[in-house]
Amino acid sequence: MNISTLLAAEREAFNVYLADRLHRFDELSEPFRQACCYSLALDGKRIRPILALWAGDLAGAPRERVLPIALALECIHTASLIHDDLPAMDDDVERRGKPTNHVVFGEANAILAGDALIVEPFALLADPLPGLDPRQQLRILKELAETIGPRGLLDGQAMDLNVRPEDYHQTYLETMHHKKTGLLIRCSLLLGALAGDLEEDGLVGLARYGEGIGLAFQIRDDLLDWPEEGDKLTFPALYGPDRAKALAEHCLEDALAALDRFGERASRLKALAHYLNARTH
Repeated sequence: MNISTLLAAEREAFNVYLADRLHRFDELSEPFRQACCYSLALDGKRIRPILALWAGDLAGAPRERVLPIALALECIHTASLIHDDLPAMDDDVERRGKPTNHVVFGEANAILAGDALIVEPFALLADPLPGLDPRQQLRILKELAETIGPRGLLDGQAMDLNVRPEDYHQTYLETMHHKKTGLLIRCSLLLGALAGDLEEDGLVGLARYGEGIGLAFQIRDDLLDWPEEGDKLTFPALYGPDRAKALAEHCLEDALAALDRFGERASRLKALAHYLNARTH
């Protein structure tokens, strides 16, 4: 089975699980309920849930234990997109081929829906995960909180909003995208693995892999938008497209090297890294 077919099968299975869990929002008032479900149900790549599931497989965690983690991660990612699309942020009117949340439900409901999808994951992960030591579950919750909090994703978004002319340099750009994009990708792998039984050096390897593909993923995004967004602080704007491509390749190589310790057990993660770095949309 090639990687595209495998990803499609994983997406379909996850979407079925997600659709079945949308009943968690049934008791909410309208249109708040619709706003919460709308963006979450849109057909996305589901990369973060898949990373969690595959890391869980690598660590020997049963799928029924990892699926709530995968759902929590997709909720967080979706919340970040809802907020990112707001007029006060990027002011986008389309996401995943559909009108953005605030276009459909208004800014106030979109803000509340994004807030809900940040908080709901902690309710999901506070419920007992089958067969998991509560201390390990607490570690999962802490890792997620640190990733999306003021030292993580939130600061990455703030850095993106508040770029000054003197910030146009490599350290600022890489730190911004590490926090805004890379940390949640890294977190997806770690949370999946923490649901299983993986030694600390294995977690370090997955973290390094996540950081590598996270940066490569962002560089590829920037290249796909180049040169239309040439006035923004992006990798091709700072380095030029050729050097940006070379940097993405370097990140890919580093990510793949981090998986060597796992041998063939990491073949899907390696194939996914190549797939993400070669995508055209």
